Amino acid sequence: MDSPEHSKLSKILFNPIVRNCSITAFSIGAAFGAGLVHGFNGEISSDHVTRVEYERLELQMSLTEVEAILGRGTEVDRSESTTTVIWTNRDGSSIEAIFEGDRMIKKAQSRL
Repeated sequence: MDSPEHSKLSKILFNPIVRNCSITAFSIGAAFGAGLVHGFNGEISSDHVTRVEYERLELQMSLTEVEAILGRGTEVDRSESTTTVIWTNRDGSSIEAIFEGDRMIKKAQSRL
């Protein structure tokens, strides 16, 4: 048979307000956790890097100007004089730019 404690617990757990708040809290936590995992993996990928954006890029643009077109990229290499940044779509297509100082000296695309 049901004990008085079990009956109280059942009333609390099956209360629609408590149930809805629990579901909402779980959903927010799951979404936040997925965002953290994405950030911790260091992956910044999108599906907006296209041939059109690639064609808009001009040599001697600053990194800030390039990021205004493509969004934030991922730095993949740095030497004393150059920095290589890449923007990758989920399908693996990408744009790569090499900067000397703050100016783009080379650009390349793959499968756009």
